[in-house]
Amino acid sequence: MKKIGFAVLIVCLFTLSLPGVAGAEPDESREKLITDAFKTTLIRAIDDAIVGYYGKREKSFGIYDMRVKDIQRTMQGGFAFLVKVQVETFEGPHNPPYGRETITLEVGPGGISVVKFEHDDIP
Repeated sequence: MKKIGFAVLIVCLFTLSLPGVAGAEPDESREKLITDAFKTTLIRAIDDAIVGYYGKREKSFGIYDMRVKDIQRTMQGGFAFLVKVQVETFEGPHNPPYGRETITLEVGPGGISVVKFEHDDIP
């Protein structure tokens, strides 16, 4: 009985001491994490702006394709920003891009609002 217990203990210790490499992904940079979190906070405002332009919730966009074109602080030392983002809209999962939307947002402690919406057709 002692031999079985000892064998189980050895197997457990050996198993627990193996490095966990299966499925391990490299650590993301802090900058990428902050950028992705920031983009995530803009999704609702961008989606609402697109619906406002087209009149229906039929166009989609990929957050992974969103480009932050410009960011400006509106007041020195303040926490209000003008953010210009660009997304390509599409209908359905396999359709080509419909349009390139450039949206300027005002981002501040009070929320996010659309300042300007520009649409360009993609040929």
